[in-house]
Amino acid sequence: MATKAQVERTLKDLLKRLNGADVGDLAVSEERIIVAAITDLELYYRGTFSGGRVGGFERDDDASGANVLITVSSDDLVALSEGRLSPVFAFLTGKLRVDANARDMLLLRQLF
Repeated sequence: MATKAQVERTLKDLLKRLNGADVGDLAVSEERIIVAAITDLELYYRGTFSGGRVGGFERDDDASGANVLITVSSDDLVALSEGRLSPVFAFLTGKLRVDANARDMLLLRQLF
């Protein structure tokens, strides 16, 4: 199991990747709340996507109000970020769950 510190470093790396990506028309979409639920550590991190950028992931108590909910274990999150785990494989095998509409899914593909 990855540590809380490893998860937070990974989320910062993913945040840099997302904020550096060309999101095109998605940049003008309305504000979206993104929550990452780390199942094995029972942690939640909330970020706000607006104007083509995510304003950071901060610890939260739950996933309430999320427009986008990413559910993953700590080890799988780290493996996804490092390229050791394919996002498609993780999604198809249930290691990664994403609850979002189609437009938000296009945004998330920039993460991995």
